[in-house]
Amino acid sequence: MTTDASMPASPFLRRAGSHFAKLAGLYALYVAWAFLHDYPASVSYLHRVALLFGGASFALALLVAAAAFAAAVDHFDLFGERAIETRKHDWMRLALLGLAACLAPEAGLPLSDYLLDIVAPDRVRGVVQPGADYTSARLLVPVAVGIFVMISGVAGAAVGHATEWWEPVRSRAARWLTFSGLAIVFWIPVMVMTDLVRFQGYPPILTVVVPCLLPALATCLLVRSRGYGVLEVLGLDRRQADWLDADALERVLDVVVHEDEESRPTIEEAIHDEAELETAKFLRGLRRVAAPKFKITDEEVEKIVATALAAAPAQAVPASRVSRLRAATLRSLAWVGEYGLSWAVLAAGLMLCGTATGVLPNPAAAAALGTLGVVVQTCLSQRLERFVANSRLLAR
Repeated sequence: MTTDASMPASPFLRRAGSHFAKLAGLYALYVAWAFLHDYPASVSYLHRVALLFGGASFALALLVAAAAFAAAVDHFDLFGERAIETRKHDWMRLALLGLAACLAPEAGLPLSDYLLDIVAPDRVRGVVQPGADYTSARLLVPVAVGIFVMISGVAGAAVGHATEWWEPVRSRAARWLTFSGLAIVFWIPVMVMTDLVRFQGYPPILTVVVPCLLPALATCLLVRSRGYGVLEVLGLDRRQADWLDADALERVLDVVVHEDEESRPTIEEAIHDEAELETAKFLRGLRRVAAPKFKITDEEVEKIVATALAAAPAQAVPASRVSRLRAATLRSLAWVGEYGLSWAVLAAGLMLCGTATGVLPNPAAAAALGTLGVVVQTCLSQRLERFVANSRLLAR
């Protein structure tokens, strides 16, 4: 299958959609329980839908942030390690996710109010201090969520880069904990600033600035810990503006390799662009210095091989039964710890999103659905991916 060169293939958006679908499914089951059991029989189903609709749009926007983080861990080219164009399009996809997360509650909250005015015009409304600009704050909180989605994507890519060579259990635990920390330092300021705007008359713009401040700073520290600057990951660093694309680099290599051949031009004669000329001079110097040092005789090769064979152990010593039992116990404990952490994060996340929807916390339902999420992810997800891959092969 061919891909348009102007739009490099990236699984980031596809993986984000897959993660969002799984999380949204668990959230829908959690809210369905409240929809069926937490309201008196006198409250009609339409009234329940209107009550839950606005909060559900906000909670789903929060799930987009989690999906963006999870997808970016392995599929967001934050540091331009694949190609500059790939990174640019990944940024565009992340911006689209942030925009979708912002627009969902911006449309859902007013629509929920409209439906409530129809089905329950005499409902009791919350009391707001006179002069408090709560309406503006309510419309600005989704903007903060959209920004948080983009911050989460960048943080996921940075954490994925940092834990790339860690042990799988350790790296996955670090990723779960990182997003949990980001979500906490975002959500608590959202609630605090919303109340301050509502009851104390604080400027509504603070509902955007304050919640995003700590996650943004933490993400910047993650990026800096990888040896990159903020401008570099945005593609705005001038040092990256002079990087050569694949075609230019291939042309420069061809000139440098064949420069010493008869009737072939030198790099100064063949290349006139400043960036290409600097690259060619560097490659020429590297070739002339390194080439003689890497020459090796047949006698030296035989000596190296003989030394390596003499140093190699004749036979690996089998591990004792106690050692094998200890290793198996440690693996089991690591497995229990990893999936216990996954379960706890999923259960807490469901209660958090339920609270954002206006649903009272239900630890039993959250615990059961957290278990379901872990089971689906560990037992069924890999089988589903293999099934999809086999279906694609058969379709070809």
